[in-house]
Amino acid sequence: MNQLRFACKSLALMLGWLLAGQVTWSQTIRLPLEQAVQQGITNNKTVQAAQYDVNAKQSLRKTSSDIGRFSAMGMVGQYNSYEKGDNNITITQSIPFPTVFAARASLNAAYAKSSELALAVTQNELAFRVKSTWYQLAYLHELNKWYTRTDSLWKAFSQASDLRQRTGETNLLEKVTSESRYLQAQTALRQNQADIEIYTMRLQTLLNSTERVDTDNTTLQPRPRVMSDTVVEMNNPQLNLVRQQVDVASKERALEKNTLAPELTVGYFNQTLMGTQRAAGTTELATKSDRFQGFQVGVSFPLWFKPQIARIRAAEYNRLSAQSRYEQETRNYSGELSALNQEVDKLYTSLTYYQNSALPRAELILKQSNLALRSGEISFLELIQSLNTAAELQVGYLETLNNYNQAVVNLEFLLGQR
Repeated sequence: MNQLRFACKSLALMLGWLLAGQVTWSQTIRLPLEQAVQQGITNNKTVQAAQYDVNAKQSLRKTSSDIGRFSAMGMVGQYNSYEKGDNNITITQSIPFPTVFAARASLNAAYAKSSELALAVTQNELAFRVKSTWYQLAYLHELNKWYTRTDSLWKAFSQASDLRQRTGETNLLEKVTSESRYLQAQTALRQNQADIEIYTMRLQTLLNSTERVDTDNTTLQPRPRVMSDTVVEMNNPQLNLVRQQVDVASKERALEKNTLAPELTVGYFNQTLMGTQRAAGTTELATKSDRFQGFQVGVSFPLWFKPQIARIRAAEYNRLSAQSRYEQETRNYSGELSALNQEVDKLYTSLTYYQNSALPRAELILKQSNLALRSGEISFLELIQSLNTAAELQVGYLETLNNYNQAVVNLEFLLGQR
């Protein structure tokens, strides 16, 4: 009987400890959310690759004034008489029609703008993944606190039930029930700890860190909800990038149309004409020391327009495709944004219920169970049922809190808020 009283006293102490919520954390490198996001944007190789692409497209803007290759040709031989020593040097330069330069510069600027928007998309996606992982990890830590607190309590229940069964104070059903509940608590704790390791590694990978990275020790709180308006809604980086593709396609079509314009050619030649009469009315002949020079001006254009017309038509289809894609993306975005706002509202309502009603009831159940256990007014099976109810409320709150935070993070992703 003394052993049984000792077991009940131990259970009461365990339940009091459960109410106090004491827990210890292992030491590791912990980052607040804002610092984790910034470190990810700074160190992640995918972001760095997107930045290099921006640098490349900016460098290509300087190629807009490219006039093509300069041509120099030399000729030696009998091109004027039987004299074999004649020589000719001719240089030419082809120059695109002036409107081509403007069209090419406009297109390169559009390419550069697209790369900048692609960088913003990459940064926004990374920030979303870091925040989502960070909040999931913080949720798992909060869950781990609860599982750690209840694991020892269920162990004490199991030991006490075993003692009660051996002393004839209870039946086998109570013992088996308490043992099964203890085994469930152990399994849940181990699985949760494994999930913590998985998400810790994911966060470390996203931040491209050589050190173990974890969340800070702050208690998980609801993330402030962002408010959206028409101006903010149109700042979605992915939507901006799709819109920019329409502009790129338009400028590609404009460049193709300008290539129909004629190409100009200018040149200069310098040559000998040995054996040629030097001047009218004289018999003096030119020698190798006499040079003759002149200039060339020409224009070139395609005789067969059909291939270029086909390219222009293809560019127009690309523009129409980009425009249709943007219109559909806009509709998808609006629908997803509306649905996500409703999801956040729904979860906020549930969260309010848990904070104002469910959690206080869970604490009250734990408190009253502790008092009833100390006074002997509650059976072990009734106590197990009460604690199960309290656990369901506590875990339900944490799941709702995590779902709410994830929904807000998704909303920020759609609004392009890092």
